[in-house]
Amino acid sequence: LNLINELREESDRKNEELIRLNHLLDQSLKEKSILVRTIGHDINNSIYVSKLSCERIIKISNDDKIKDIAEKVKKHIEVIESISKSSLEGEMSDDIFYNAYTYENASVLLDELEDAYLEQLNRKKIRVSIEIELDDESLHVNKSVFLYNILANYFNNAIKYSEINGQITLKCEEDGEFLKFSIIDEGKGMDTSTIQQMLGTIGEKGHGQGMNIARSLLNKMFGEVTIESVIGKGTAVHCLIPRDLIHSTQDTVTESL
Repeated sequence: LNLINELREESDRKNEELIRLNHLLDQSLKEKSILVRTIGHDINNSIYVSKLSCERIIKISNDDKIKDIAEKVKKHIEVIESISKSSLEGEMSDDIFYNAYTYENASVLLDELEDAYLEQLNRKKIRVSIEIELDDESLHVNKSVFLYNILANYFNNAIKYSEINGQITLKCEEDGEFLKFSIIDEGKGMDTSTIQQMLGTIGEKGHGQGMNIARSLLNKMFGEVTIESVIGKGTAVHCLIPRDLIHSTQDTVTESL
C-alpha cells in the first residue's frame, strides 16, 4: 500500500508538471503567433511602399540603367513578399484562427487597447474616453487578432491624425446580434475618395497594407467595418463583430444552402 501511495503521489506530481509545461507552451505559441502577425504586418507595409517606389522609378525614369536596377530590386522585393505572405497564411489558417477563440470582456479589450498605446497618447497629450453601452459585455472572439491586428490598426491611425491635446472615444454598443466597436477621433478627417480607398472600394486595394489586413481579418470573423468622416472634424471607424462566432457560422451556412 505504501508503494502504491508513493507511485500515485509521484504520478500526481508528474501530471502537475505536465500541466504547467503545457500551459507555458500554449502561452509561448500564442505570443509567437502575435509576434509573427505583428512583424508580418510591419514588413508588409515596408514591402508595399518599396514596391510602389520601384514601380514609380521604372515608370518615370528615362535612364535605362536606373530602370534596370529598379526592376532587379522589385524582383527581390517580390520574393520577400512571397515569403512574408506564406508565413502569415500559416499563422492565419482556419484551424489556428478559429481554435484561438475565447470568451472576452469588451471593457477589458478597450482598456488593453488604450494601455498598448499609452506612450503615444501621452506624447501627444491625447485624452481617451471609453464608453460601454452593453448589458452583457462578453463576446466570443480571437482576442489577439481582433485587438492587435484590427482595432490597433484603426486606433493607431486615430492617434496619428489627431491634434495635440485632442480626444479619442472608444465605444462599444449592441447592434442586433453584433457588437459595434467604434474609434472616434477629432482629427483631420478624410474625403470620400480616401474613405473608399480604406474600405477597398477603389480597385479593392485598400489604403495601405495595414487597413487592408484589418479589413480582411474582420471579414474572416464574419464582421465588417464602416467609416464616417468629415474633413476638419474627425473620423469614426465602426467595427461590427458577432457576439458569438458559432451563431454567425451557422447563419452563414444556412444562407448558403
